[in-house]
Amino acid sequence: MTAVAKTAQNAILILKQLAESGPATAARLSELLELNRTVIHRLLVTLEKHGLVQCTGSTYRLGFGLLPLADSVEINVRSAAQPELQRLADELHESTVLMLADGIDGVHVDQNFSMQEIGPQVRFPAGYRSPLTAAGHGRAILAFSDDWVVSKSLGQLPKTERARISSLLDEAREQGYAESTDELRAGFSGLAVPIRDPNGLAIASIGIVSPSARYPDSSTTIREVKESARRIERRLFDDETFGVDRP
Repeated sequence: MTAVAKTAQNAILILKQLAESGPATAARLSELLELNRTVIHRLLVTLEKHGLVQCTGSTYRLGFGLLPLADSVEINVRSAAQPELQRLADELHESTVLMLADGIDGVHVDQNFSMQEIGPQVRFPAGYRSPLTAAGHGRAILAFSDDWVVSKSLGQLPKTERARISSLLDEAREQGYAESTDELRAGFSGLAVPIRDPNGLAIASIGIVSPSARYPDSSTTIREVKESARRIERRLFDDETFGVDRP
């Protein structure tokens, strides 16, 4: 098993906790993460020095130093995905969408259209946000996300919905893709595949959105979208990990 750097792991846990629960004191973070308060304080001082957290009084919150890091991720993913978005649009003759993960939300960051697409099209404005629990593109990401993201996302739902969405996430994990109909837009269906890092965690999803009446053959669509997702992963990470078949 690969060794984990404990200090780095604890720093990451602090950032994730601040993202999940909002501003907090060192004492509160110590309580939430069950870590020694002195350790927490030293890590916060280091993170503040690099602009990754900022302190007001005794309260810490995420810092603006994270923004350029996030921007770099978005630029890299969009650049790697653009050829595949266009290829899928041309081959499947439907709109293609790239969604990035942002906490418990998904953000629509790019979309392509086929020149042969006839009839209604769904257009998501750049930056359009939706919960990861909603629709195929979001659930393709959520199914392969950290446990805390899944738990937080399901916790936002009414109790009556949690079992249904959990079942859909299990299905997505088994199949390697997620589908939806009449969720973000009435009369439209979608299919999406996660784009994952070398650890298997989803950072984005790619797929199609189509009027339900002309939804393309699923078997062909699934194969094409999965192949696109794998190519994007190779462009992003250039790692032999992606030589291994994924569901």
